[in-house]
Order: sequence, then structure tokens, then C-alpha cells
Amino acid sequence: MKRAFFKHCWLSLRVGLTALATLAVFNFPRTWWQEIICATAVIWSSVFLVAILVDLIRFRRIAWSFTRSLLIILQLACMARTAQMVWPYLSSTPKVYDKLSYAELVRFLFVDISDREGTTHGDALMALIDIEAPSIVVLTRFAAAPILTPFLERYPYRLISTVENERTVELFSKFPVKQTSRREYGYSALPAILGELRVQEDATLLVGAFDALPPYEQRDFIRSRLTARRMASSLKFATKPRIVLGAFRTPVTSQIVEMYSAQLHLRSLFFNQGISALPQILKSSVSFEHNLNIFTARNILISRVIESHADDDGFSAVLFDGRIPLEKRSE
Repeated sequence: MKRAFFKHCWLSLRVGLTALATLAVFNFPRTWWQEIICATAVIWSSVFLVAILVDLIRFRRIAWSFTRSLLIILQLACMARTAQMVWPYLSSTPKVYDKLSYAELVRFLFVDISDREGTTHGDALMALIDIEAPSIVVLTRFAAAPILTPFLERYPYRLISTVENERTVELFSKFPVKQTSRREYGYSALPAILGELRVQEDATLLVGAFDALPPYEQRDFIRSRLTARRMASSLKFATKPRIVLGAFRTPVTSQIVEMYSAQLHLRSLFFNQGISALPQILKSSVSFEHNLNIFTARNILISRVIESHADDDGFSAVLFDGRIPLEKRSE
């Protein structure tokens, strides 16, 4: 009798935990702990897979009931939802636009220096800029003083977030930035910018960037969600090519990240990496601080993506080349 009671309690606990996971991944998170559940979906989905395999192995020795059947159905649903979010990073065929003409190649550099000693990495960062000579540099920093001051002459156009916060988002560009660009995203938002750049006479690009916070508490989660959603709303109906550079600080299974591909139909730079991307996705599920992601319009041609992690040079960075489609001329 006692053994049966413990088995019943264990089954009830599994159902309760599975129900919480189901509510988190199938409903937009409203609390930080729901966000943590979404962020770690790859890990606990693996646990669900093991639990289902164990139940199948013990198929003839356990009592099957409606509760146990419901448990397995919910766990399979959670695993399918997680696989749906992760799969594009493993395998995704880019769409080809044969009839489009493109501007000259533009080199982008996205750098995240999120610690208080960010200025100590200035030499390594400036050396990287000297070697690669990017046309557009986006920097998210956690430092009181500017880091790229020696490069101001090289990049005559600059856009900087105006939110009063130790974190700052900066854009350095060789291309003109329109005066209508945004430098903040309203009440409770984190530092974010949205610039319209004239890459060529007949090629315009919208560049959005923001610096989110890890979802370790409710206030940080709400501010990150607000900023990401407001940025997405700004770009949803834009007709010009778009690029979003986000220090999301939450893994790819977070719906804060997924909204850019699911709702805006943008493509991540890290799509289609093959099975080799799975270890990095697993690692990001437990280490939130340096999770960067970049989403681009599908008609932007991307090449030569190079990623540097925080433990390499003291900062996280993504370098990539892109070609922007030319605007259609009216006859």
C-alpha cells in the first residue's frame, strides 16, 4: 500500500511539472520562471524523452491509466514544440530571390561587452576593427565611458541609445543615418536603437539593436520582453530590408527570441548550422549572459559569418557580410 502511494505521488508530481512546462511553451510567458522554463526547454525535453522511453520499456509492468496517457501526450507535445523552435538552427533552406539586384557588400560587426570592466577589452576590439574594417559596428556595452572613441573619424555617423542606464547601445556607421531614427523605446524599456541607413543611393537598410537582461527576476524579464516586442512592432510592417541585432541573454527556445522568426518572418544568421549547433544550443540553455542573435530579412544575402565567444577575446562578437537588395525603381 505504501509503495503504491509513493508511485501515485510520483506520477502526480510528473503530471504537475509537465503541465507547468506545457503552459510555458504554448503560451507567451508572463513571469520570469515561465521564461526560464522556455529557455531551458532543450534540457527538460531531453528528460521527457528519457522518461517516455523508460515507460515504454516497462510497458507491461506498470499500470496504464488516463493520467499516465495524458502525461505522455503532454510530454510529446512539449518535445514537438521545442523541436519546432530548435530545428531551423539545425536545418533550414534559405529562399532564393533570383530577380533581385543587390548593392555592394557591407560588412557588419556586432559586439557585446556586458561586464563592468568592458573598457579593458578596448585594445582587442580595436585590433579586430582594424583587421576586418567593418562598415557598420553595433556595440552593446556596460561601461561608463565610450570605447571606440579613436574610430570616430572612421565612422562619421553615430547613433546612441538615450535610456539612462549603465548599459548602452551604440551604432557606428560609414553610411548616413536618417534623423528619424529612434534612440529609445519608451517607459520601462531597456537601451535600444533603430536606425535607417542609406547604404547606397538606391539601397536603404533598417538596423535595430537592443540590450536585454537575463530573466533572473520579474522586473528584468518584463523590461526585456517589452523592449523586444516594441522593437518587433516597429519592424513588423516595414517594407525596407531589416536587420535586428539583439543581446537577447536568453536561449533560442525563448519566445522573446522566436518571435522574430515566427511573427516577423526573419531569418537568424545561425539557422542551418547542422547537428553541430546542438551542443552550443544546450550550452546556451544554462548560460544566459552572452546569448547573441541576429535576424535579417530573408532577401538579404548573408555570407562569411564568424562568431567569437566571451571566453575567447573577453567579449562576444559576430562578424558577417551582407548584400542589401536595391530598391525597385518606378518606370
